[in-house]
Amino acid sequence: MTQDKMQKPGDVQVSSVWIYSSENNIPLDISTIWENITFFEDMTKSYILGQLVFEDTQNLIQTTPILMNDRIVIRYKTASAFDYEERVGYIVDIPTRTGSTGGEGSETVVLEFVSAEFVRSKSLKVRKSYNNTFISDMVKDIHTQYLAPASGKSFTVADTLVPDSKVIPNISPIAAINWLAKWAKSPLYRDAATFQFFENRTGYFFVPIEALIDKKNTNVVANYSVSIANSQEILDDVQQGFTNMSVYIPQTKNHLVMLEDGTYASTILIHDPILRTIQKKSLNYYDDKLNQVNLNDYKIHNDERFGVLSDSCFVIVPKQSYAYSKIDDISASRTYETKLARMSKLAQFDNMSMRISVPGDSERTIGEVIHLDIPSRGLNNYDEYRGQHDKYLSGRYLIHSLRQEITRNPAGSVRFTTHMRVIKDSMFEKLPTKTIFDKTTIPT
Repeated sequence: MTQDKMQKPGDVQVSSVWIYSSENNIPLDISTIWENITFFEDMTKSYILGQLVFEDTQNLIQTTPILMNDRIVIRYKTASAFDYEERVGYIVDIPTRTGSTGGEGSETVVLEFVSAEFVRSKSLKVRKSYNNTFISDMVKDIHTQYLAPASGKSFTVADTLVPDSKVIPNISPIAAINWLAKWAKSPLYRDAATFQFFENRTGYFFVPIEALIDKKNTNVVANYSVSIANSQEILDDVQQGFTNMSVYIPQTKNHLVMLEDGTYASTILIHDPILRTIQKKSLNYYDDKLNQVNLNDYKIHNDERFGVLSDSCFVIVPKQSYAYSKIDDISASRTYETKLARMSKLAQFDNMSMRISVPGDSERTIGEVIHLDIPSRGLNNYDEYRGQHDKYLSGRYLIHSLRQEITRNPAGSVRFTTHMRVIKDSMFEKLPTKTIFDKTTIPT
């Protein structure tokens, strides 16, 4: 597809696909034989995973040869991008080699590749102690020493609240940063403890989820809708800045599981063997003093009685006073300050998710906020309810995981599709007022 023909979402031009073999100084150009290119991003993973499928009719696996840790470089451009994007990864697996319908001596090869930082992290261990140091500074130190030399990608680190003391127990650099995220608290979002370490198409991030969704400093990057009436409705959506979704699959979490996960209420027992004390703290999702930042304006459930069921989720954590200092604020473990808030917030995001597919957009990446406008369905959809949106499914969502897929069909045409799993922690519209029945009719 030439440059002037890339006019609409889904159009893509793959300019080059190269494999740099560690056994051969000449790169292998497979730009004419690839069949599928896929990139995976996920906020629960600290690397980008890729997959390349090509038809091998020349026994390239052995003659090149293609080996583990060889480098793959892919350059492509989409209709939404101003310039070509280059993706680089290192081969970690060849999960599939199957005979194809192309004839004798032909096989379909699947290569899996990952970010350079993830490969480097797997070969290193962190054995360090930090005393009276901000967790954000610990993370910067680990990244600079262990990960940055791999590729020099940008790294965004949000400041953390107070100094702490930690011993990194002989684990990989990426595992160490994910471990530190459990204790990190932001000075801007003190009632939350949801730092995440992830990689997206622009670089690495160590930030609280609240910083990604806060309406004060975060804009919606894209609007998506589903037009179900006719071509004129689709045209109206486009004119209003909405991109039409080809697929959307809502998913909700079992309500009883949410109770057990500490979404609405939880209790923590803090056992300090040094001082021989036991403290008890509880969290109530509906407490006005709990100042949490949400994607939308209204809570995910309207029955405030769930907020007092503190025994529905019960955890015990140790506290070691004076392990590093006589100042209790830098004790060896402050899990008790972050555990409940982190559990509740992450569980809120797990309450409602949506899997959507849209025409390929290379600009999209995990950690961004989008808006979905889902139409109201039903028999009256084309009458008085036409144009109304589903108040439970519509609203602002966070892109949690993403799959960019470029496919070339046998005729030679190339299509680009973006698949996303998006999540939200709140409702776009307020739920109806909950009717409180007699306690004998509803278990509490």
